Amino acid sequence: MKKILILMSLLIIFIMSTVIIAQEEEDTSYTSGTVVKITGSQITISELNDNDEKVNVVYQTDKTTKFVNVNSLKEVPVGKEVEIEYVEVKNKKTAKTITLVQEESDDDSGSDDQGSDDSEGDDSY
Repeated sequence: MKKILILMSLLIIFIMSTVIIAQEEEDTSYTSGTVVKITGSQITISELNDNDEKVNVVYQTDKTTKFVNVNSLKEVPVGKEVEIEYVEVKNKKTAKTITLVQEESDDDSGSDDQGSDDSEGDDSY
């Protein structure tokens, strides 16, 4: 009887720890939009909702937030496009990664190779 009680206790502990770990796991979501405002540790962006309407949404940053193409939230310019990877817990969206979208430059000189090199490939017959 004592062995059964110990086994049942261990089983309950195992089940409870699994439930706690599952609750702590966070589902990551992604969004993008135009930066409207930076305030303290928050970024507000204009993004499209499920009805394709523009809405302003606030994302909190913390010490674990990573930045791509900028070093910090202070360097993110208002009016520019960003992509945000975030988690939502109790209706609070916390950014895990904020990426400043780089504008593609039209000055890709020589990258298209459209006849600027006369030494090769111009074999007219």
